[in-house]
Amino acid sequence: MARLALSSQIGRAQRLSHDKSEQNSYNYGMGKVSLGSVEKRILLVDQDLHFSKFLSGELGQIGYMVKRVTSVAEAFECVDEFFPHLIIVDIDLKEEMSGFDLLNAQRLKNTYVSFIFLSSQAEDGCSVVEAFQSGANDFVKKTVPISELTARIAATLET
Repeated sequence: MARLALSSQIGRAQRLSHDKSEQNSYNYGMGKVSLGSVEKRILLVDQDLHFSKFLSGELGQIGYMVKRVTSVAEAFECVDEFFPHLIIVDIDLKEEMSGFDLLNAQRLKNTYVSFIFLSSQAEDGCSVVEAFQSGANDFVKKTVPISELTARIAATLET
């Protein structure tokens, strides 16, 4: 019976798995699937396509469902359909809206979604303080080892 349930989960994930485009893809990783668990959904907002593809691949391998978008505007469009448990946003996005706008909008809706801000820039104390004051759960430099980043993501999702 357990084999049938696992086979059903894998079949469902394979049917759902697709790549809309190089910039906007779904990655339904099936590594470490546990029966009866809820697959955690992560929305990754980053303009660095190489980094976002790498990170979504790593997260998919450990069992997270990841949707990648390249702008806050795209994130606003899909957040109510994807229902992420965690939103990871590059704080260095160069556009009209920022990750702070996305965070504030989610907090105003009275929906709790965990937020992690990423930065590739040298640590700016003002950005870190602003992130935490706005309600972010964590602030991480992109240069940390992937093992530390995935551990921080797992810890954030468990709280």
